[in-house]
Amino acid sequence: MHSQEHPPALPPQPALRSPYTEILRDRYRLLHPHVRIAHQAPLSAAGHVDVVHGRHLLVPILIWLMNLPQAGSHVPVDLRVTPDGQASDTVAPVMRWTRQIGTHALHTRQFSRDGYLVEASGPGRVTFALQVVDEALEYEDVSLHVLRIPIPSRLAPRVRARVAAAEPGWHVDVRVEWHGHLICRYGGHIWPLAYSA
Repeated sequence: MHSQEHPPALPPQPALRSPYTEILRDRYRLLHPHVRIAHQAPLSAAGHVDVVHGRHLLVPILIWLMNLPQAGSHVPVDLRVTPDGQASDTVAPVMRWTRQIGTHALHTRQFSRDGYLVEASGPGRVTFALQVVDEALEYEDVSLHVLRIPIPSRLAPRVRARVAAAEPGWHVDVRVEWHGHLICRYGGHIWPLAYSA
């Protein structure tokens, strides 16, 4: 039996339709196989991250508003990604992401719109541009909406993320800033446990 510190390497799944295949199209094949696994459903994964909060006076408020994880070192992560409904030739695929980071739970839905990735949680949604760089996937926010109302860029936090291959899974790095001030950063190693629930 494998321990969490030494999980087994798993072969990549065949590419299934997802928001990522819809957006990246031919560029999807340029991703490292481990990064592709990280963005396919169904997926069960585990790992650990280090979470750091900034020191600005508004950090606690923004952490609460954005539902970001608590600060800590080597925080355990449980990740589940499932298809949300049945995609077809006329219905775009939607993914449901359930992240448990320590005691913090985050539930989001991801779908493609106009060539961008939209991640929705409660009344908020962030729209990301995706880029493939050196076999890794990079996210950069392009807009933030709350209750379908766009937040002006001068007021909105900036969210960037990168998912790169690691052995046997992937390394994630997420950074949230506001006016150049760090709000929250978390990064660490995640690995797949199974491809079905």
